[in-house]
Amino acid sequence: MDLARGSYSRDFKISVMRAMDAGESGGRVARRLQLSPKLIERWRAEWRARGEASFPGSGRRALPKLAGKSGTANRGQPESLSEIDSRKTLYSNEKVCKMAL
Repeated sequence: MDLARGSYSRDFKISVMRAMDAGESGGRVARRLQLSPKLIERWRAEWRARGEASFPGSGRRALPKLAGKSGTANRGQPESLSEIDSRKTLYSNEKVCKMAL
């Protein structure tokens, strides 16, 4: 089975989740559609947590923007190591907050 990285529409993901809600097992869905069982599990976790609001975008997370910085300033190299550290802290704090929900 070829498990190449793919891009799936929101409608496709919802149809997979509805098939599972109707009683079809995740393993069976994965085999039938030639998807990774782990991918199905991730979709299922989001579906359970968010319901119809699941799968809102392209699946790529945007990094948080730093307060007080213009759009053009963020495109270049960081000004100092302390700026890099502050970005790491900001991003890791955001991940911890999301995990707590």
